[in-house]
Amino acid sequence: MISVEKYSQISSILETRTKRIWEYENESRELKGEKELEMYQYGFSIADCYNTSADGITLFFVFNYSFLNIVSNKILSAIDKYPNSFGTGNAQDVINALYNLSNMGYTLEDYISYLQDFACCYILYEEKQKMSPSVLRVDLLRYLKDNETTQKKDFVGGLLHSLKHFSKDGRNLSVGEDINDVSNMEDILFYIGRAFVECERNKPKDNTVEIPIKDDARMRFAFYYDKYKDTYYLKTAYRV
Repeated sequence: MISVEKYSQISSILETRTKRIWEYENESRELKGEKELEMYQYGFSIADCYNTSADGITLFFVFNYSFLNIVSNKILSAIDKYPNSFGTGNAQDVINALYNLSNMGYTLEDYISYLQDFACCYILYEEKQKMSPSVLRVDLLRYLKDNETTQKKDFVGGLLHSLKHFSKDGRNLSVGEDINDVSNMEDILFYIGRAFVECERNKPKDNTVEIPIKDDARMRFAFYYDKYKDTYYLKTAYRV
């Protein structure tokens, strides 16, 4: 668990960003004639914050329960129970498998909205004992998009999109066919965090960086900076 002092620093940074995200999201929804978000999570308990350190960098991961539960438990459980719903190239298959395990009493449509609006993780970092003000938000589900060529649905951005390039025990973690085994789901978030730090250090124009992962393999990560929300988002990650 992180220190109370560090928790205070992280809370101060995140409160500003999460309020900005909520305000901008509702402004955008109003312009589209969509229903506004009636509630949003500004704060996180100290128990929701985890950290790991390597090479002079400390990464801080701030989860909400829905994101953590799905990433650490539900995805692997869904693969066990509905193996034919993964690796199909159809994002709807993955969503249906997760929905069947959710037991939340939502309709499928409401469940998708819940994942889009609330299931997320924030990543911050400290270098040389100095906290960076930069924030990366990793949404579990950004968007579902119809693929006119395949007549299936695609994940656009977010972790479920990136997971198609990863596997565990030889089983793809999303819609793809790539076999790129990780020992646990937390490894993927660690890779994303490391890549975010490299992106901040090098400031590439396209916010895309490559990092080594294991066994001489390398992964490319692409991020998107939303200037209105002053927040980075994960676009994709894949092996090169």
